[in-house]
Amino acid sequence: MKKPFRLELQTDCIVPLPRMQENAERCSAPRVQMAPPHGRKLAIVGGGPLVAHDLPELQAWQGDVWGINHTAGWLVENGIDAMMVSVDPQPWTPPANVRRALLATCADPSVFEQLAGKDVKAFDLHETALGGIFGGCTTATRMPILALRMGYTDISFFGCEGSYSGDRDHVDRHNGEAMELIIRAGGNDYRCETGLLIQCQDFAAIFGTFGNFFKNRSGGLLKAMIENPDTWEIVAVSAAMRDHLEKVNGEIWKLALDEPYHLKEAA
Repeated sequence: MKKPFRLELQTDCIVPLPRMQENAERCSAPRVQMAPPHGRKLAIVGGGPLVAHDLPELQAWQGDVWGINHTAGWLVENGIDAMMVSVDPQPWTPPANVRRALLATCADPSVFEQLAGKDVKAFDLHETALGGIFGGCTTATRMPILALRMGYTDISFFGCEGSYSGDRDHVDRHNGEAMELIIRAGGNDYRCETGLLIQCQDFAAIFGTFGNFFKNRSGGLLKAMIENPDTWEIVAVSAAMRDHLEKVNGEIWKLALDEPYHLKEAA
């Protein structure tokens, strides 16, 4: 049997570590309190396009709701009192309609300034403080450990499917990353980009190891990778991804892919 083709993807933080540490040292926001286990349910919501189908359930959710970065604004627009969560260390503009936020101390000071007067608390990452929150390279994949430390033991993840739907990579926008891939899993093809693929791989490991605490309520690529851990594979890449692979690895990588790149939709 042919071995599934996969790539070993390595990540670098979007800002240098010294800048993250400097941001954390300057952060004066009150730290969130860690807590023993309690009975409240938690929904952590990413911006995958398929989360639109979960809106009625989230509007009726009996528990707390965290919205990842811009997704918090979309949730508030739809009548859900969501807490915005983010570990992004670069300058960005948070949604104006959020009332509450939970930010990593390494967040850019301008983000805290924009949230002045709102209910904002902070937490440390392990890169900036001993005992800080560890996890993957995205806000979504740092939330499992943070949620556990805050006492949640019934945690569901929505909107973290990691694949496009139609012409959108997020429910409220389209970022349009150039380094795209087609992933085949369970007989279906999924369009994604490198960051989303890494997030899906991290989440698949988390759900496989700690499934008693975390529930995957996301569909798309993430669900397909969890259900087909040994057989999912990369079958095509975009021109930008092809050029990058050739620059890093030379011509040999092409031997593994036998299909031309074209945009396909998830079944």
